[in-house]
Amino acid sequence: MELLYIWIKDDGKNIKNQGFNFSPRYWFKFDEKTNTLTCEKQKPELADIFKDSNIANVTAIVGENGTGKSNLLDNIIKIHNTDNSFEQIITVFRKQEKCIKIK
Repeated sequence: MELLYIWIKDDGKNIKNQGFNFSPRYWFKFDEKTNTLTCEKQKPELADIFKDSNIANVTAIVGENGTGKSNLLDNIIKIHNTDNSFEQIITVFRKQEKCIKIK
């Protein structure tokens, strides 16, 4: 299973109403006003740099100190927990060729 997108309403720290794309194959955008999640499939030649391997995707989280990299990772971990903050997170995974949205 591959994490494609995560949107965080408010993590109580420094991430508010922010979406993060993790896949070169798809581009997601969540509009909180209309409560809609849109997805654009990207050009295949941009996505398949690991064609003949078991690697689906490599993503790096980079930024200056204090920009929220650790907070983002903490929120990704919260996906597997059942605490109250889970309700403020939208996630999209890809399993085989199907996209699965979890809210």
